Amino acid sequence: QFDFVDQSIVVDLEKIVYILVYKHYLDFYIREDDSIKIYRMRETMQCIQEQLKDTNMFSLVRAGNLLNLKYVKSINRKGFVSVAANVTKRSFQLSDSRKTQFMSDYMRYRGGGI
Repeated sequence: QFDFVDQSIVVDLEKIVYILVYKHYLDFYIREDDSIKIYRMRETMQCIQEQLKDTNMFSLVRAGNLLNLKYVKSINRKGFVSVAANVTKRSFQLSDSRKTQFMSDYMRYRGGGI
């Protein structure tokens, strides 16, 4: 269960596409049927990462951008990670400092382990 600004709801973790920091809030982009709904929470990214760490489903591409690895569609040589979930498509620039960890997390998630 997550306590968002407007409401507390139980969220299927597989439906969280990504989480972004926005003006001292976290915006959760959650897939609902054929759309993405944004829920806002007053929390730190570090706290959410701690809550989600045992799922092995999420990884930071850079500070403030936590992706659900299920929705990663491609990673190009220039370090752009493409995410797609039905109606939303977005690319994130992978930071140099996060590249090794992100790739390790992604390979582990996909079953390729490092």
